[in-house]
Amino acid sequence: SSSVAYMTTEKKDSPLPSATNSSSSANVAHHTLKGHVDIHEIDSEVLKGNALGDPSRRKLHVYVPPGYHAFSSYDGCPVLLALAGLFGDGSSFFSGDGDSNLATRMDRLIQSFKCVPVIIVAPDCDTSVGGSQYINSEGTGRYQDYLIQEIIPFVQRTYNIPEERKWGVFGMSSGGYGALMNAMAYPDIFSCVADHSGDGLFDMCFKNIFEEAAQGYHHHGGVRNWFHEVYLKTAREGGKEKRNAFGLPIVALGMARIYSPNKDAPLD
Repeated sequence: SSSVAYMTTEKKDSPLPSATNSSSSANVAHHTLKGHVDIHEIDSEVLKGNALGDPSRRKLHVYVPPGYHAFSSYDGCPVLLALAGLFGDGSSFFSGDGDSNLATRMDRLIQSFKCVPVIIVAPDCDTSVGGSQYINSEGTGRYQDYLIQEIIPFVQRTYNIPEERKWGVFGMSSGGYGALMNAMAYPDIFSCVADHSGDGLFDMCFKNIFEEAAQGYHHHGGVRNWFHEVYLKTAREGGKEKRNAFGLPIVALGMARIYSPNKDAPLD
């Protein structure tokens, strides 16, 4: 089962305001308090031994609205699962300045009474090939099981959320695809879904990328050599920013690895 290695955040305890509460104390709380982001580390059992050899220890970012920890029991706060796009992870939602940082945006919306307080759970389902599409695949790992069997139960335990409470799920691009797939697969868990520009009509959005990708592979002596000597080497030396600059060749390889893995043609 999953375990928490550590949590990094400063918690602020104060009464949780309601978006419809017009009392002066609620107004003060809304306009003076901010939420915070908890960062957990999860030791995943279902991701151990994945085909890519990617880490099974993953960070989990959780946005907690103002005052939530003041309560010892669940108070009906909605819970949303946030799925990042290709090359992204949970931290992607909370980087940047202003409204590009989801925590800052949620604070603004809650403080201005435009949104009720909400918990947002942002997992790391990134892989060596750029993503997982948030599904189970022999070529990448059991990322849908990771969400359903480990992340959701962990959040329920940690934030005092009843098992019967339904969630919302949203994402953009690959995250939108993952949101839609998981919502359809688990309607007993997710009662609403937002798919923002999610992957779809694969014959149109993926078919045309393989020609350009093949040219990149050929230039570097084939897929295996390109993957190990160019892509992974650059990723190790330059980090995710350098890795993500490879564009279509890694997108093509990643989609093939996720949707049509071939055990008889390994990359290692």
